[in-house]
Amino acid sequence: MDPRLCELCREIDLYTLGVPLGGGINKCAKIHRTRAQLSDDCPLCCLFLNPSGRPESPEAPRQQVKSVNIEVDRLLDDPTDVPVRFRYILSSALQSVKSTIGVAGYYPPISRIRAGVRDDRFDFDVPWPLDVFVGQDSPEEAKRYVGGRVVPAADSDASLEQVSGWLKECLAKHSRCQMGISGRMFGDDPTIQLLPNRVVHVGGGGLADQPRLLLTKGMRSRYVALSYCWEHQESGHYPFRLERGNLAALQEQVPLAELPASIRDAIDFTQRLGIPYLWVDRLCIVQDDKDDWADHADRMCDIYEGASLTIAALAAETRDEGLYLPRPLRSSVRVKFTTRHGEVGPVHIASPFDPGPAAINEGSGGGSVREEELGMSRWSTRGWVMQERLMSRRIVYFGRTQIFWECQEMTRKQDGIQDDVGIGGKLGLYEELRFEPLRIRLHTILPWVIPTPEPVFWRKTVRDYTNRNLTYGTDKGAAIAGVAGAVKLRLDMPNYAHGIFLERVDQMLLWYGKLDLTSPQTPRAPSWSWMAHDGRIHMLKPGLARSWLRQFGECAFLDRKTAQSLGAVLKPPPTEDFDPVALRISGARIAPMKWHAEVPARAQLVEKWLHDAFLAYDYTFVSRSAPRMALPKLISKAKYDGSGWSTVTMGATDQICGIIKLDPSSSHGPPESNISCLIVAEETVSGSWWRRGQGADRKTAYHLLALQQVLPSPPGAKLPTYQRVGVAQTVWAGSLGFPVHNEATLGDILIV
Repeated sequence: MDPRLCELCREIDLYTLGVPLGGGINKCAKIHRTRAQLSDDCPLCCLFLNPSGRPESPEAPRQQVKSVNIEVDRLLDDPTDVPVRFRYILSSALQSVKSTIGVAGYYPPISRIRAGVRDDRFDFDVPWPLDVFVGQDSPEEAKRYVGGRVVPAADSDASLEQVSGWLKECLAKHSRCQMGISGRMFGDDPTIQLLPNRVVHVGGGGLADQPRLLLTKGMRSRYVALSYCWEHQESGHYPFRLERGNLAALQEQVPLAELPASIRDAIDFTQRLGIPYLWVDRLCIVQDDKDDWADHADRMCDIYEGASLTIAALAAETRDEGLYLPRPLRSSVRVKFTTRHGEVGPVHIASPFDPGPAAINEGSGGGSVREEELGMSRWSTRGWVMQERLMSRRIVYFGRTQIFWECQEMTRKQDGIQDDVGIGGKLGLYEELRFEPLRIRLHTILPWVIPTPEPVFWRKTVRDYTNRNLTYGTDKGAAIAGVAGAVKLRLDMPNYAHGIFLERVDQMLLWYGKLDLTSPQTPRAPSWSWMAHDGRIHMLKPGLARSWLRQFGECAFLDRKTAQSLGAVLKPPPTEDFDPVALRISGARIAPMKWHAEVPARAQLVEKWLHDAFLAYDYTFVSRSAPRMALPKLISKAKYDGSGWSTVTMGATDQICGIIKLDPSSSHGPPESNISCLIVAEETVSGSWWRRGQGADRKTAYHLLALQQVLPSPPGAKLPTYQRVGVAQTVWAGSLGFPVHNEATLGDILIV
């Protein structure tokens, strides 16, 4: 027990607080402390006052704290003997039934308590988790009751044994982890799994068996893949990599001294795991061979799905940082922990958010939570890494504070502190992709009950991907091609180009920039693709309980030769790999319309239109349990932030009929310019879901693609050519707006 504890904290005994009150199920015990009872000289009181572990800020000084409630639950008198019992938990701070099941069908030992802090800002307790773990000064018996552990060094045998145990458990018990994101099955049988074209044979550690590049030629075996960040490159200087000139030499021996620490450590860890082969892009793709590079970019889904394990160098920031980073020690407070068998303490309490300076010297207690460490890493900001993570069936993350495990059925942390949140929401994305075909089938059967399904997985993937960085902008399509290939197989959507699936083109064309987008000087994709721009992209989605109706007919991708034969005006000239270049759409266009800049003179008029649209379109269900209907997405955003939005008017009148979000391009012309709008979708809601689209309470939002015609058209052009300049929206509710089909012209157009 820490000698610096105050009198009240010396009396705290986690076992006494957590003994079961009946039936083997503990009900939460609480300790209440007022501010006057909390000592600034006691390390445990200081932890209760600042459970985040971060430096005290002027906005939340300790003097504002009114009281602290410490809660302890989930402790069993004998945790190895009491079977699982399902219980209903009302508090969101407690762990779910899934986590409560724990290990081997029993309640797991205690690993976390909560400190509820109440201060002058809030009249309720703000819950903060605190980790509980055993150290080297804790007796062996304490491990039966306390689940938290001190984290060993990343290169230690203990860490290797832990990762190996997770892998063996997953291989033996997890049937869902046999299926990749594409829906294909992988048995992880060394006699069945096909190796990529090239792998690194990691060797056996002896001088006669050094790592070397292996041309597999149809060989079968298990292998590990590596996900990491390339080091920063000097202009005109490439780091050591596989090239046509050294292909033969690398088949003799891989020079470890020339490689960054992440690859060297991955070779070592793979060898110690007992898996003979490692796939690394730098050593397995001929980097100066354009055809070989393009071929492997298309095979990324096969490579990462087929790997029995992916190693992620999560914390490596530089060339000299790899998997085996020194662990930052964390501050902790020793408290008493006794049981009916006698004193088995002390155990340690620490903040999960701050590694901090050490108060114990035997290692690290685990440091920051994994989501926070993932969010702070350079690894998670890279565009290529996103698809490597999504396509991997099992990943072991080498973090700065500990090692994390994630597969399709479980997440684990070295410190033993369990939770049920997948790293970066990956498990949630898997669930979205898994149930998307079911939503489509249900909507087909019950369209008046089940809302129009949206491509949730792809929408979230694009939003995440476009928030990441690429060293070369020309990799925009290649770095997500693997995920696109998996979605093609899983959802049976074979028609894909430039980030758009033709089977859901009505929803995928309606993208817009979250913040200001930028465009490269040399176009790398058509104007209708979000890949033509840099910046975070959002896709519009159908609202809850609305009818979403596509408003155009046939749609097809056209290659360069076909588009030019129809009279497409392709300017500026596309790059060499830019294909297909055009969309052919048969639909209804509204023209002419004008877009207007946001100027103070129009501010009052715009605000009135937004206000009227809000009142006319927004609708509250009669049932109190049903959610409130939101405005159409664009109108809602313009209503609340107003930045980056312009208005559109119809014909010669100055009456506002909708709003528009313009793309970063000069094609739309100056304010007051005429534009055309293609009607993409009609979204309808009525007052009752069983009367959708009927009666006087019908409310309709039109989703439009703003276009600008490309002139001059070549002689003999069969179809007019347009470029996308933005996305627009209007409403038709009561006296507001108008049925846009009354003003539309039908016909085929080309969008380039």
